Parts: sequence; C-alpha cells; structure tokens
Amino acid sequence: MALWFELPDNLLVCNFRISNFVKARFSPAGKWQTIVKFILEWNCGETFDVGVLEPAYRLIPFDEALPFDAQVHACVERSVAWYENADMLINDGKDGVKEGLATEIDPAGKQRVLAGVRNDCSAETALAFYMNYARCGDRRSLEISDNLLSLCFDAFQCKRGRASQGHAEMDSNRLGNVLSG
Repeated sequence: MALWFELPDNLLVCNFRISNFVKARFSPAGKWQTIVKFILEWNCGETFDVGVLEPAYRLIPFDEALPFDAQVHACVERSVAWYENADMLINDGKDGVKEGLATEIDPAGKQRVLAGVRNDCSAETALAFYMNYARCGDRRSLEISDNLLSLCFDAFQCKRGRASQGHAEMDSNRLGNVLSG
C-alpha cells in the first residue's frame, strides 16, 4: 500500500481502491479504518465515523461467561455449515474436499478456491463432520466423515510393493502414481 502527498499540498495519491476496503478485507481492520478515515476527512474536510461499517468477517473469541460445551457445539455447527455453504465438499466427501481458500482477495472480496484435494485437508474435514455427528447425531455428517476417511486410507495410502508402502501421499497431484502402483 502506498499513500503519499505531492506538491501542491492538495494532491494525495494512493494505490488501492478505497471504495471497497471493507469488502476486500484489508487487515488489520483497525489500522485500515484509521487510514480511510484520514483520507476521507482530508479530502472532504468533514469528520467521518468509519467504525459504523459492518466488517466482512468477525472472529468469535471464547467467552468465559458462556458454557464451554455450548461454545464448542456452536463452533462445530458453524464449521460444518461453512463447508456446506462454501461448496467445498466434492461428491459428499467421496472425492475429497477442496484444499481451501487462497490468500489473495480481489477488490470485490472474493477469494480464489484451491480446488486440489489433499490428504491432510480431507482428514481434518472428516474430523469436523465426525464431531458434528457426535454433537447432534446427524447421520449425513457421519457419512461424509466416513467418505473422507475412506478416501484418505483407500486412495491416498501407498499400496502394493512400493518403497513407501503404508505411507500416504499428500495431494491428488501424485494420486495417479499411488493408484497405478
């Protein structure tokens, strides 16, 4: 990010799109609010309260006033809902789970989805769905968890006389080598 003044004293140059700084999830949010507030006030000669803008996301910290179990249950429920709503599961977990989101965030607030399937991501996601099954008895969550673990042990695990027999491949890029033996 660059922000500089040029002579005459009424020219301010910046190299980011200020119009959507919230949606683009600039971070740390508090520092960016200070920068945007300064720019708006410098440009308009008025006072602005940018703190009223709704953040694009929020972290929900542990609250000692609430029961631990209730917070864990809510966390698991939100996690599973995220996988579902973000369309991260591939064929109900039978073909894995997409790796996740890339770090880049475009000006509209969209992140690129990393579509590759990785063993570790599939196993971690299986745990989240199993925890949801344990939390509320949701049979679909158990099925998804089982599908993901089957992929980890059946497809990613090296088999049939290779030097790395019994070990797991990390990602689907080398999965063809595993399946062909």
